[in-house]
Amino acid sequence: MHKAIFFDKDNVIIKKVPYNAGSKLIKLREFAGEGLRLLKQAGFKLIMVMDQPEAAAGSYLQKDLKSIFSKIQKLLQRFNVSLDGFYYYPCFPEEAAVEYNPGRTCRKPRPGMLFSAAKNLDLDLSGSWMVGGILPDVETGNRAGCNTVLVNNGGETEWKWHRLSRRPDFMVSNLLEAAYAILTVRKKEGAVYKPRL
Repeated sequence: MHKAIFFDKDNVIIKKVPYNAGSKLIKLREFAGEGLRLLKQAGFKLIMVMDQPEAAAGSYLQKDLKSIFSKIQKLLQRFNVSLDGFYYYPCFPEEAAVEYNPGRTCRKPRPGMLFSAAKNLDLDLSGSWMVGGILPDVETGNRAGCNTVLVNNGGETEWKWHRLSRRPDFMVSNLLEAAYAILTVRKKEGAVYKPRL
């Protein structure tokens, strides 16, 4: 079985852009390419997982999302990195969903997208990592049985730590720091550092 790095799009690999901005405004976050290159070289599968409420609202079409994914792939080429998967769920927040049922298991922090990727790509979730920019991303990874990293660069605004499932194994500033943390843990068998937050 393979091990994977799951990561969210906004504020982790790219700078967040407004709805309907299209792929032309997409730019990698600082050190994102370098971090993903280290993880790819270490043998991890790289998989982007994201909620897309704008798709449910009709702001994006499936072709727009594929265009965004293609643009990210193109930006990563200069780092010799290619993503292995792209999972998204077109969803509204809980109170708004009509066409898309909020009870489904894919909307983060539910881990359905990670389970789907694990089944499709033969992944070992217990040896995989979820890297996100907000606490629901962390909760998604923890619920799936992954290790977790929070990239704290302004994406999270609520900071609700009342659930243990929202506690990351590491909190870092960018994807390169996340890669260093993950690769350090990989060398130390079972020695995962739990920060005091």
